[in-house]
Amino acid sequence: MEKTRARARLAGLSLAVALFSLAVRAENLQEIYDLTISSAPQMKAAEANFKAGKEALPQAEVVTIDGAGHRPEVEKKDAFVAAVKKILS
Repeated sequence: MEKTRARARLAGLSLAVALFSLAVRAENLQEIYDLTISSAPQMKAAEANFKAGKEALPQAEVVTIDGAGHRPEVEKKDAFVAAVKKILS
């Protein structure tokens, strides 16, 4: 139990140091966010996957539906149907 707590404290401290180092280079919260996102390995991988998909299917379109989560066809049905109709027309 103590090892788990010590690891959690160390992880929290590491995160605080990382955020502080970003804050030193940033002038505002938006810049800290942008620096964090640009250095996140998951974001780099997602961007690489997006670019690979775009190259494989150059005719594809990306549509963003505000307020939708993982199930836009259920959560925002009207907006989803309108987007699909626009793409198909």
